[in-house]
Amino acid sequence: MSGAKAVFPLEGLTGSQREYIAWLLAICAINKVTVADILDPAALDLLASRLRTPLQIEQHLTLALERNAYRRGNRRIRALEADRRS
Repeated sequence: MSGAKAVFPLEGLTGSQREYIAWLLAICAINKVTVADILDPAALDLLASRLRTPLQIEQHLTLALERNAYRRGNRRIRALEADRRS
């Protein structure tokens, strides 16, 4: 990790889900992998609109990455695949 730091309110992520997902993926990615390399913009928007808490977001991202990207050999999660997780 690059030591990136972000502050999100304790009341929840309402209104900041998209930024949280992008931040989470960015700090977990290796080398020069971008958020767009991992998750397509439509999938990012879909997850951000349906998930509310950091736990939900992390759980559904993990499921999407493990089940779709790994098993199918996809390089990027698409909205249809993200929809199956949320």
